[in-house]
Amino acid sequence: MSEPATTIVLADNDYIADFPPDSEARAVGEVGARSVQAANSLGANNASAGAVAVAAIATIELQMKMAMSFPRRKDNVIVALAQACRNPEFADAALYSYPQGGAMISGPSIKLAEEVARHWGNMASGYLIVMDDDAQRCIRAWAWDMETNTRREMDLTFAKLIQRKVRGQTEWVQPGEKELQQLTAAKAAIGVRNMILSLIPDSIKRDAVSWCRQTLASKDRADPEYFKKRMMIRFANLGIGPDVLRDIAGKELATLRSPADDTIIEYLRGVYNRIDRGEANIQEIFAERAAQLGIEGPAPQTSAELRTRVAAKAKPKKE
Repeated sequence: MSEPATTIVLADNDYIADFPPDSEARAVGEVGARSVQAANSLGANNASAGAVAVAAIATIELQMKMAMSFPRRKDNVIVALAQACRNPEFADAALYSYPQGGAMISGPSIKLAEEVARHWGNMASGYLIVMDDDAQRCIRAWAWDMETNTRREMDLTFAKLIQRKVRGQTEWVQPGEKELQQLTAAKAAIGVRNMILSLIPDSIKRDAVSWCRQTLASKDRADPEYFKKRMMIRFANLGIGPDVLRDIAGKELATLRSPADDTIIEYLRGVYNRIDRGEANIQEIFAERAAQLGIEGPAPQTSAELRTRVAAKAKPKKE
C-alpha cells in the first residue's frame, strides 16, 4: 500500500543558502546507484505474462539490493546539485512561478526535480494511465526511494480538451492524438515532480531553489540586456510578443532592473517554463494575473482585454 500524496514545500522567497565550498569543482565519488534497466529481461521473446511478472519482480529485487549496497552520500549529493545550479542555462529552467493571493509563489520545476532525483540516486519515478474514456483520462504519477523503500503516488484526472482559436475565439476542443500525448505528458510532469519532491528533504529543495536564484540574479546583474533579449526571443517562439509580456508583468520589459525587479523577472521566467512545457496556456496566465489584481468577472482572454480591465479598475469611480 502506497503512502498518501504530500504537498511539496515551496522555497521561501527570502531564503538564501550558501553554496558548498567544493561545488565549483566536479563532485568526486559515487552519488548513488543508477536504476538497473529491465529491457533485457523484458525482450520481444518474452511472450508469457507470467514470465514478464517474474522478470519485473527480479528487476525490483536487484534494484533494491543495489540501493542497499551503494547507499547515497548526502555530502556528494549537495556538492553535485550545487554545481548544477551554478549553470545559468539550467537555473533558467529550474523554477516555476504563478501569482496567488497578491504574491508570487515559486518553487522547483520538473527540471529541477529530475536533477535532484538524479543526484539523490536510488530513486525511480514515472506514471501510468489507470483510466481512459472518450471524455477523460486518469494517470497515476509515482516516485519510489529504493534505499528507504518509501513510495509516493497520486492520481490526476483531466478532461480531454485543449484550448484553440476558432474563428477568432478561444474555445475548448477535442485534441488530436499528438496533442493528447502532449497534454498527458504535461499533466504527468506535474504529478511526477510533486511525488519526487515529496521524497526529498526540505533542506535540499530549499537550498537548490536558493542557489538557482542566486545564479540567475548574478547573471542578470552582470548583463542586464542579455536576459531581456533572450526572454523576448523565447516568448516570441511561443507566439507571445513584447506587448503581451508588458501586460502580464505590469511593466515594460526594457525597464526591468535586477535586483529591484527580481520578483517580476522570476515570474516571467516561470511563466515561460510553464507554457513551454504545456503546464499552462496564455489564457490561463491572463486569468491568474487578473485574479491576482482583484479583477472580478469572466477571465480576460487577450492581453488587450486584460490591459483594459486593469485600467478600468485603476480609474477612480465617479461619485
